[in-house]
Amino acid sequence: MARLAWHEREQLILEAIRDMEDEADGRLQNDALLQPTGLTDADVALGLQALLDGQFITAGDMSSAEDPVGRARLLGIRLAPAGRVKVRQWPDEAAAGALLEALDDVIAGTEDPEQRNLLEQTKRGARGLAGRVLNELAVSYAKRVSGLDA
Repeated sequence: MARLAWHEREQLILEAIRDMEDEADGRLQNDALLQPTGLTDADVALGLQALLDGQFITAGDMSSAEDPVGRARLLGIRLAPAGRVKVRQWPDEAAAGALLEALDDVIAGTEDPEQRNLLEQTKRGARGLAGRVLNELAVSYAKRVSGLDA
């Protein structure tokens, strides 16, 4: 059996989980992913194991000794933060850069010298933050304005 590429298996599974997890009410499992992905049971199980190992999803493991090694049987499948980034539910690591670009746009459109100066100070302060901290700030803001952090 040939190894399927990310976009042929894992990406399809992540997108199906995204589309189904709210309706599944915490009960999403392997079988529910067969039809929307068009994958075989074995490929769904292998893809889920890879996604679980890579921390793209969270789930309870229902695998038994009879299941082939590396083929997860999962219950309560949900997207983890990394999975939400992959299916574009949450912004990625470029969020910090996007925040700085947005500040540039606002600065360029500001005619009041005092306001421009304050905005430039804000940008300098933001650049002084560690990259991870600035990204967390940008992601937190994006989640709040999109209603994901209610």
